[in-house]
Amino acid sequence: MNHHRIEANLLDHAFTKYLRSSKKLDEETIPKSITSGKGFILRIIYRHGTCTIKEILQEVALSPSATTTALNHLE
Repeated sequence: MNHHRIEANLLDHAFTKYLRSSKKLDEETIPKSITSGKGFILRIIYRHGTCTIKEILQEVALSPSATTTALNHLE
């Protein structure tokens, strides 16, 4: 799971930089680091606006079972 946390933190960092540069995020609304599969997938969905499961699976390096678990938590 540490591998997934590192990937999630990298995504969090990159996404935060993108939002800052696009003026969609200010210092008060910077989200906390993502350390869960659920949060990781929520970030991908948020970045895309709308997202299919196929798109999530193409971007996420989580195992299929971890991805399924995270998606189930979103319901």
